[in-house]
Amino acid sequence: MKAQAGRRAGRGIGTICSTMGWEKRGAHSYYYRKEREGSRVKSVYVGRGEIAQMISQIQETSPMLEKLARATRLPEQVKREKVDAALEKATDLIQLLTQATLLAAGFHTHHRQWRRTRNADCG
Repeated sequence: MKAQAGRRAGRGIGTICSTMGWEKRGAHSYYYRKEREGSRVKSVYVGRGEIAQMISQIQETSPMLEKLARATRLPEQVKREKVDAALEKATDLIQLLTQATLLAAGFHTHHRQWRRTRNADCG
């Protein structure tokens, strides 16, 4: 495939956008955050100096903190899912019993509403 003038072949295919980074411009280092907007990557200035170093360290440790939080949430989530499954089974059973009782009492459904059947022997 021949590249067109002013364009690179395969542009945007398989590129990885780093989320953070230090860039040296002149005599100073600046901290930038990379953001992807569609297929384009935009550099957003965060800062330089000690404040930028602190922000950089926070950004490096935050994924580890997120993993730790996710690991502690997992057992709670499993417990919650078990309770939800038990409640769903109980709800299904209650709905089934309600339907059986209403059908036995001579009711029917019309557009998801229970109505008494005409001329039905009740009681």
